[in-house]
Amino acid sequence: MEPFEGATAGTKRRWLVSSGGGGLPRWRGDGSEMFYMTSGGRMMAVSVHPAGGDFQSDTAHILFQTRPIPGSWNLYDVSSDGQRFLLNLPLEWSSAAPITVVTNWTEKLKE
Repeated sequence: MEPFEGATAGTKRRWLVSSGGGGLPRWRGDGSEMFYMTSGGRMMAVSVHPAGGDFQSDTAHILFQTRPIPGSWNLYDVSSDGQRFLLNLPLEWSSAAPITVVTNWTEKLKE
């Protein structure tokens, strides 16, 4: 994790939050938690505790396992409260029925 560089040179610091690597970090809206994806498709979370100019974090834990996209990253986003995730997965991997969106449905009722 890298913080925003301050107003003066040399204020940039780094903190290790994952011993196993990861990428695509996203912050919870209130800044209390960070999410990231491992190359194996695990969605990870780590609680963070900024303390003045210092930084502390809990041990990262797995939230859920996704099916990793070979040779790529599973793109995702997270809601501001950290409770919902939107994942970009190939459609052919889904076993769910397709969703049909009907536009202008009120006009269909008049027919």
